[in-house]
Amino acid sequence: RKVREEDDDDDDGTYRSCAHVLPMVNEVGQASALQQLRDDGIIDQPRSGGSADQYRWWIPKLHAERHPSLLSFYGLGGGNSATNSGNSRRNNSSNNNQELHRHQLADLFHRPTNWATYCTHVSTNNCTLDDGIAARPPHDAIESNQYHHRDAYIGHFRTTEKNDCASRPNDCTGHMVNVPCSWGNYAVPQAFHLGIAVESDGGLVPNGGYGYTESIEIYAAANATGSNVLMYWWEPDSLIESYRGTDYEFVPIHLPLPTTECVNNRVSQEDRCSANFTLQVGSPMGSCDAGPVPMVVSMALKQCDHGDFASCSPAYAALQSYQVTNYDFQQIYKYRNDAPNNDGRLAVCRWFAENLDDIRQTIVPLTYPRQRRVESFYRPLTYFSITLAAASLVCVTICAFLTAKKYNKTKVMRYAQVDFLLMILGGLFFVALAALFYSLEPSNGVCVCRQWFVAVGYSLELVPLAVKVAA
Repeated sequence: RKVREEDDDDDDGTYRSCAHVLPMVNEVGQASALQQLRDDGIIDQPRSGGSADQYRWWIPKLHAERHPSLLSFYGLGGGNSATNSGNSRRNNSSNNNQELHRHQLADLFHRPTNWATYCTHVSTNNCTLDDGIAARPPHDAIESNQYHHRDAYIGHFRTTEKNDCASRPNDCTGHMVNVPCSWGNYAVPQAFHLGIAVESDGGLVPNGGYGYTESIEIYAAANATGSNVLMYWWEPDSLIESYRGTDYEFVPIHLPLPTTECVNNRVSQEDRCSANFTLQVGSPMGSCDAGPVPMVVSMALKQCDHGDFASCSPAYAALQSYQVTNYDFQQIYKYRNDAPNNDGRLAVCRWFAENLDDIRQTIVPLTYPRQRRVESFYRPLTYFSITLAAASLVCVTICAFLTAKKYNKTKVMRYAQVDFLLMILGGLFFVALAALFYSLEPSNGVCVCRQWFVAVGYSLELVPLAVKVAA
């Protein structure tokens, strides 16, 4: 399906090319559009590409070992009663647990502090002296907003009024590093409906999310200071791989398993970014963990107009066999982190070389390797072209002979000037000869003769006519 160019102000009908393959497509909010594309025969049935690219809740391994209850939503559930049900005794017990969980989260997960805020609100000397956290004040606006600087600011986590459960026993919260609402983000509805008392305090509205660089800096600050941190991030990703094997290795938190009903009730991107909190959290039925994201393939790759299957494009068959797991992606990310300048191409080539045998057995279609099938260049239409070119040569030759020998003394020929007529006939002879070469199987000599005889032939044919007309 063609898509009109977004910057096509002239509306002249130009279109930009569409992709044949989308390796990861989030169906939330566009399930009906994808179904329409399937009904129209534009795309194939979405299927998994082997990897489970998904957003999850994470804490560092060091703190998972200290607080193993945090590894499940059962150990995090607090503050909200949206999921509570049962008799009065069970509700009373649940409320007590909620209060305990809320206080625990507020006590564990403090707010990250950027460089400028630390210098103005926390440092006793406004960062004029190195206090082991900040070696100096930030130099510019970019440094002011940083949460971690390798050489001059290791980062800091502090409690705010939001962490103060003594003064706010019913709405104190711990901190979570959330991402922008426009990403595949379900942290807000998950926290609300599962009763997990955490919120993000980033500068992005409406969910308080942090940008990509800010999130990475906050996790680096937690690693540098040994602080607790709760993060919403996706896998597979190079950030997860960069901390593997360390105390701050990413450990996932288990939320309710995804189901078809849950996926169909997830909050759409429009509602996630709404200023209306009720729309942001959506239905409780959509608060499960993230599931795998399918791959979408254009039906154009499946179409084959040739009778011989081996003559068709192998792309569709290769994509049907395409399976690259999270483990494979994480291995590639590890190679990239180890490569000079984080060279992604070098990492992919290394992984490809190490897994070449498996790739040959799984991804390479059955029609490969192909065998060369030699077919004759000469077919009925080719022979007809040769015959027509030869007949033209004979006709031109006969006309030239008659003009030069038999009718050269006649008055008409003298007035027409025989020399000019012979030059025109010579040009036509060369053009007919070029037509003969165009009917022969291509080779270096044949291709050169085609160009030369056409150029020389038309020159000899047209120049005398131009001279006579000018005269």
